[in-house]
Amino acid sequence: MDTVTVLSVSLVASTLALVTLMLLAPRIGWLDKPDEVRKVHARPVPPVGGLAWFCGLAAALLGSGLAGAGLLPLLIAIAALVLIGAIDDRFPLSSALRFVFQAGVVLMLMVAAGFGLRDLGGVLGGTSLALGVLAVPMTVFACVGVINATNMVDGMDGVAGGLLAILFGAIWLLAGERVEGTVALFALIALLPFLAANVRLPWQPRARVFFGDCGSMSAGLLVAWLLVSATQGADRAFAPVTALFLFALPLIDTVSIMLRRVSEGRSPFSPDQNHIHHLLMRLGLSVPQTWTVMMLTALLLVGLGVGLERLGVAEWQRAVLFLGLALAYHRSVVVGLRAGRLWGRPLLTMLMRA
Repeated sequence: MDTVTVLSVSLVASTLALVTLMLLAPRIGWLDKPDEVRKVHARPVPPVGGLAWFCGLAAALLGSGLAGAGLLPLLIAIAALVLIGAIDDRFPLSSALRFVFQAGVVLMLMVAAGFGLRDLGGVLGGTSLALGVLAVPMTVFACVGVINATNMVDGMDGVAGGLLAILFGAIWLLAGERVEGTVALFALIALLPFLAANVRLPWQPRARVFFGDCGSMSAGLLVAWLLVSATQGADRAFAPVTALFLFALPLIDTVSIMLRRVSEGRSPFSPDQNHIHHLLMRLGLSVPQTWTVMMLTALLLVGLGVGLERLGVAEWQRAVLFLGLALAYHRSVVVGLRAGRLWGRPLLTMLMRA
């Protein structure tokens, strides 16, 4: 199939799957119900958006022939996390068990497809920082980290879908006709029906569907594959440090909140209302306002990364800038939470149902 036909098939497959699953989910009890800590939505919502997105992506990979031209292991790995995530949506798994499954899938992909993070580029000022014997553990660590950062940022209507759309679009822009650029475009098109049903709009005051763990975990794996594959080798599409800027908002938020939890003597995976979207809402912003601030911030960070890449700024300088931005955010939140006042505005103690 030509590209336009493949994209059309992907969009139709994703849309049909989404509509079908949204009708089926309440009948089989596949619903995400509110709770008092993390899930502040007011009513049960079917978490089937991720499965619908996967259907559209699979249709594109199979229809384009890419699955048969070397990407079948990637498709199988994503499908495995869709399954694990769907189980987690219905019967919550422990953090340790999720990590074991995720690491196993990443290792399978490395063995089957030769996938891996082998160097970090010139982040220390040289031409390339090779990982050598650390390549395997670093690949697993990085991929599992991206998977869980994607999962953890998925806590408010439109956020995960919006951030993924920006990320996929940026990779398409940077990678062009490379396989990573094509796959990113497929992923973006397959995401559109879910995003239309998940983001809050004047005629849609609440999300009608959630991405679910099956979506955030599987999309996180694809993000990890795209960022690693596009940044390795002499013919890389962009520098490894640029990947940090493309994934900046989920990465900085996740690392910051885990550090704060550990410093408080809690598990880094314990629930609370201190993710960036929670903090913005605790400052009094509405869900649409919070979404807008987060998307503009993500666009700014992604644009900065793309701009620095295109300008050819030294990789170590970009790494220092990214680290400075991350530390500035973390420090401001730590101080703000202690004072009960963040970025010049008082913080609400808890969120109301949204």
